[in-house]
Amino acid sequence: MRDPDVFLFDEPLSNLDAILRIQMREEIKHLHQSLSATSLYVTHDQNEAMALADRIVLMNTGVIQQVGSPMEIYNNPCNEFVAGFMGSPSMNFIQCTMSSTETNRTFQLSDGSTITVSGFDTALEDGPVKVGLRPEHLSLSVDSYSENTLAGVVRQIEPTGAHNQLRVAVADNVLTVLDESMQVLSVGETVTIGVDSANIHAFALQGE
Repeated sequence: MRDPDVFLFDEPLSNLDAILRIQMREEIKHLHQSLSATSLYVTHDQNEAMALADRIVLMNTGVIQQVGSPMEIYNNPCNEFVAGFMGSPSMNFIQCTMSSTETNRTFQLSDGSTITVSGFDTALEDGPVKVGLRPEHLSLSVDSYSENTLAGVVRQIEPTGAHNQLRVAVADNVLTVLDESMQVLSVGETVTIGVDSANIHAFALQGE
């Protein structure tokens, strides 16, 4: 039996089918916890990274983008690439115009609709920005999000059992929405989307 100081894993599950990947992922995590050994695990699968890692080093074209725990990176991505990479389905991005008051920041979409957030901390200046919204932070049950709603047209419905994954055209964008209410909808139907303003991200436009 070997007792190395560091275990190196280079995409060990990439050639396995979906069920076996999950089983082996659980086994690797159990062994890691049992042995308490340092392990470096390389993967392009963000779900594997989230499930297995204590700390993630997220790279793009050989350059480190962010280092942190899975939930730190998921909840507080440092840039648009990190935000879009972590999470499945991936984060929605909308180009907006940001304007600020002493207490609020307002993000205006191309169709004139707005999202207003109080206490939103960002170093970005007013003007064009990219707003990030995760699918799980959008809802067709708008009661609790009545201050921030967007109108859209259903383009695609993907039932998954636990929820419906919707693709909804909003202004010049197509957003992914996870609908746990399982409403009976039709393609082409107009819906109102509630935005959870506590979970909004803003990024500089790429190249600026």
